[in-house]
Amino acid sequence: DYAWESARPPRGRVRAAQRLTNYPTEDVVDALRTTVLKTPFWGVQASAAKALGTIRTSPALRALIAGLKTKHPKARRAVVKALGEFRDEDAAKALIGVLDEGDPSYFVEGEAARSLGKTRSPKAFDALKENLRKESFNETIRIGVLDGYAELRDPQATPIIIEWTRYGKPHAAREAATKALGKLGEGKPEVTDHLTHLLDDPWFRVRLEASVALGELLDPKAVGALERLVERELDGRVKRRARE
Repeated sequence: DYAWESARPPRGRVRAAQRLTNYPTEDVVDALRTTVLKTPFWGVQASAAKALGTIRTSPALRALIAGLKTKHPKARRAVVKALGEFRDEDAAKALIGVLDEGDPSYFVEGEAARSLGKTRSPKAFDALKENLRKESFNETIRIGVLDGYAELRDPQATPIIIEWTRYGKPHAAREAATKALGKLGEGKPEVTDHLTHLLDDPWFRVRLEASVALGELLDPKAVGALERLVERELDGRVKRRARE
């Protein structure tokens, strides 16, 4: 009751929602669903949505799908993020619906794309590709799509991701694409070679993300290129990541 009663202090209600993940009963799921749909403060709604994503039962999934109707964009963003915890076609269908219909908030669509990749649905690849064309503030949707491809771990996405690292694409999207290669490039020498090439990129954040991605791939071939970057790099942030 504490989680959804609006008279209670928000901080306590958030903690109550977190604690309820230890008791994944039908009554608890119903209470969290009520909290997502009816509580007036988005922070408590978001905590309840996160709790449902942690519970990961079929009733919790249905509760989150119902929660897509909530009005506050930050609460909806939490709902679509929680849906990414389910490797389930119903979750994927709901997330594709969000992307197809659009949302007043770019951040909700970007999070929906990211979560769609996490579902590993066979339908995710084409849906993400379709949404890669969407323009948005600070590339918010496109970044979510590129992150979604990284979570999907589909080898078909590699050439698409590499294309979005090219100079001339929006910088924010290039950074996200470079980061995604760190998850998609394991065992692919061509990805290591491309990331090594990006260590010479004019945009410092691409150089930074390329350093991090090469570190994730753990390919010894990249060591020499990273050492040369450390020697010549003027930006301390990039130099530190290359050392790491």
